[in-house]
This record gives sequence, C-alpha cells and structure tokens, in this order.
Amino acid sequence: MLLLLIAIVLVNKLGFKPIARANLFFLPAVLFSIFFIFITNIGNFTVERALPFVGNGISSTFFSGLSNLFAFGGISYLYFIPAHLKDFKDYKKIALASVGISAIFLLLSVTTVLLLFPIVASTEEVLPLYLASRFIEFGRFFQRLDAIFVFIWIISMISYLSIASYFATSIFQKVSNLQYNKWIIGVFTSLAFGFGLLPQNLQQLSMLENNVYKYIILILVIGIGLSILILANIKYCIQQKKKGLIILDENATADKGG
Repeated sequence: MLLLLIAIVLVNKLGFKPIARANLFFLPAVLFSIFFIFITNIGNFTVERALPFVGNGISSTFFSGLSNLFAFGGISYLYFIPAHLKDFKDYKKIALASVGISAIFLLLSVTTVLLLFPIVASTEEVLPLYLASRFIEFGRFFQRLDAIFVFIWIISMISYLSIASYFATSIFQKVSNLQYNKWIIGVFTSLAFGFGLLPQNLQQLSMLENNVYKYIILILVIGIGLSILILANIKYCIQQKKKGLIILDENATADKGG
C-alpha cells in the first residue's frame, strides 16, 4: 500500500494534465490485456455456465439486483470532466466514447469470468480475471503470462487511484476554499493508508465492499447525483422564466415610452 500511495502522491504533484496523459498512454495496454484474455480463453469456455440467462428470476435480476448498480460508480467521473475541457462541445463525444468502451470491455470481462469458472469460485476471488490469465499457455516456452498482466494491472491501478485522488483533493480544495492544495494529497493518502489497515482479512474486506461501499456509492452517485441534476434543472427553468418576464416587461415599457 505504501508503494502505491507514494506513487500517487508523486503523480499528483505533477498536476492534472500529466495524470490524464498517463492514463491515456496506459489505457490501450489495459484494454488489450482484457481482449487478449477473452480471445485466448475461448477454447476453455463452457457455454452452459451462462444458463439460465435471467439468473434466479426476473424479480431477483431486475428488482433486488438494483443494488448491484454500484458497479457502475465509475460513471461519476464524467461529472468532473467538463471543468477541465477547453471546449464543452467535446464533452458529449467523451461521455459516449468512454461509456461505450467501458461497456464493451466490461461485457468481455464478465463473459470471460462467467463462462470460465463456476459461479461460486468466481464470487469468492478478489480478482477472478487474474485466474483467467493463468489459463493462457502457448506451448512449454510461453507459460505463466499472468505476470505480464499483473504488471499492467498494477500500473492501471496507480493510474486510476491517481485520477481519483486528484478529483478528491480538487473537490475538497474548492469546498474548503483553500488557495494551496499541495499538502492535501498527503493528508488524503495518509487517511487512505490508515483506513486500509483496518480490514484484518479478506472476509472483512468483502463485508465492507458488499455492505458499506456498495450503499455509499449508490447514495453518492445515483441518489445525490440525480438529486443535484434535478434541482439544477428546476433552478435553470426558474431563472429562464424570470429572464423571459424581465424581457417582456422591458419591451412593454419601451412600447409605452414610444
């Protein structure tokens, strides 16, 4: 954890543009690794593991399964991008491209895990896609390629945590109206290190993910995010109506004066 956090602190000292460029540089390698694992494991897939297609039933999938929407929490980063764009017109392209690419490779990842492992084995593993990479072999010479994928995924984790830390420190700086933010990243990473030491085993970590993190994401991203969006649109409509009334009053006054 210390190695990851030290890397995050050093990267955040450079600013937003280097972080964004680094993410863009490593993204093709991450996407290729997911696609490569999917293609090379097609021969090991068992299609019957995908049955039944609606899981435990329509009610379980579409109603009680709504709590699993926390898995799409990454979409919240789209909220923070417009402030860093030179031209807001590019936002729509960025949003559609990012959601489309994420959907495709999320589908590849889920398909790989679903068709390769029994449901019990895949849910008990922290990173089942890593186990899928260990199935890849090209004769006796090319074996244990999972080490390459681990290296790529560690870099992707650092890239992801760096951008997440930047947004967290940036939001905190704006909310607290601070002029300097160089020290904030140190405080945030220290808190992350302290909280990271609390879980004593994987069972506690799984409990925090399923019972705490899940509902925090649902409340912050979906609950508060949609509420702010609705209230902002209501405020915008009220402001537009007021402007329309002011313009009508000005025109009426001008006509009377004429």
